[in-house]
Amino acid sequence: MISKPIIFSIKPKFSTLIFCGKKKIELRRRISEKISNGSILIIYESSPTQSIVGYAKIKRVIKQDKEILWKKHGKQACVSKSFFKDYFQGLDLGFAIELEDPYLLSEAIPLNILQRDFSFTPPQSYMYATPELLKLIQK
Repeated sequence: MISKPIIFSIKPKFSTLIFCGKKKIELRRRISEKISNGSILIIYESSPTQSIVGYAKIKRVIKQDKEILWKKHGKQACVSKSFFKDYFQGLDLGFAIELEDPYLLSEAIPLNILQRDFSFTPPQSYMYATPELLKLIQK
């Protein structure tokens, strides 16, 4: 499987925890099957920041029953049990994306630049990065 760079919208409080090394698991209700171990996860920090702020490497993607997911990965996801239950309400399974090697960009790339230069629209959940956007982030 080809490893595709993916962009996730993440709230600033969780993004901060990723870059300081506390949050090692990103939880998702659903994800693409094209996301593979070793893929780059680009972090678009949602409002009020509204910028691409960095990236991390996906170590592995775990699909599990949500109760097992909570027991094994809840602490590393840095969320409360009530947040977790609300987030996964109505589902039996969930995804834990194990992150490693987070890298905070020296300068965030703001939404207005992303829109102007890349016709970028922030993803509701995720989207794939274009090769041009990936080049900008890697500079």
